[in-house]
Amino acid sequence: VDIASSVLSILTIVPIVYAIKQIAHGLFDTTLAIGLVLGLVSGVLFVRRQMSMEHPLLDLSLFRIPAFTGAVLGSAASVFALVGLVYFFSQYLQLVRGLSPLAAGLVEMPATVTGILAALAASRVLARLGRGHAIGFGGAFMTLGLGMVAVAASVSGVIMIMVGVGVLGFGAGMASTLTTDAIVSAAPRERSGAASAISETAYQLGAAFGIAILGSMQSALYRWFVALPADFDQVHGSTAGDSLSGTLGVLDLANPADAAVAETAKTAFTHAMQITTVFALVLIAASAAVVWRVIPSPRPDRGTPRDH
Repeated sequence: VDIASSVLSILTIVPIVYAIKQIAHGLFDTTLAIGLVLGLVSGVLFVRRQMSMEHPLLDLSLFRIPAFTGAVLGSAASVFALVGLVYFFSQYLQLVRGLSPLAAGLVEMPATVTGILAALAASRVLARLGRGHAIGFGGAFMTLGLGMVAVAASVSGVIMIMVGVGVLGFGAGMASTLTTDAIVSAAPRERSGAASAISETAYQLGAAFGIAILGSMQSALYRWFVALPADFDQVHGSTAGDSLSGTLGVLDLANPADAAVAETAKTAFTHAMQITTVFALVLIAASAAVVWRVIPSPRPDRGTPRDH
């Protein structure tokens, strides 16, 4: 077991995630600077160690293969966007739309259903379009779904939201099903184990940074947009206005003045969510374009040999 590499990977990820969250909260101090420097230095040392070892923890030399790099990018980006969106989308449904946890779950359920359908249909799409184009096809659906969710956030009712979530889930299901195969297929057969390890790492990092970056972006934009009364912090505490749940938790909605503040906070949260969703949309669109270009798309039914 390569303990040194494991420690370096932890010292890379944890401080950087911490720094991202602190920056989003507007906290710039010595601790943040030390954490960011520690993460970056550890990351450089980790990469250098992996490149110099005969049997590294992660075989980073595989990234010299364009198709492999594109597949890893597509996998990480799709998880980044989906997990990051779910992190604050459930809050939106319950706190802004006023849905119960059960109702919010039902609104999000189309993503699960269409994701399963996409996984079942993936082999047919692969046979028709080829690997790279099929993954790009999934990314296009994710882009469309994210756009629909961003627009639907300002539309009354939940039908458009459910449709958008369903389209997003279909694209994510298609992309996640095919990128895992694409990652392993792009690597030489004798290094398929190393490729699988990187595939799993990309998934986990995509999820972690999706929550950290998109969640922090959502929080920062909310605080930017929200216009609370001048004495709000003095009356309710300095942290009450940092989040929508904190703001709503200290308000008496039976009081007209507090009800107006609540609506202002909900509007700010909605605008923040829309911008964050569009950011994720742009990222997915860019990654889909890269995947479409760098991953070969021979159709399996034509018997085209694997291209490394």
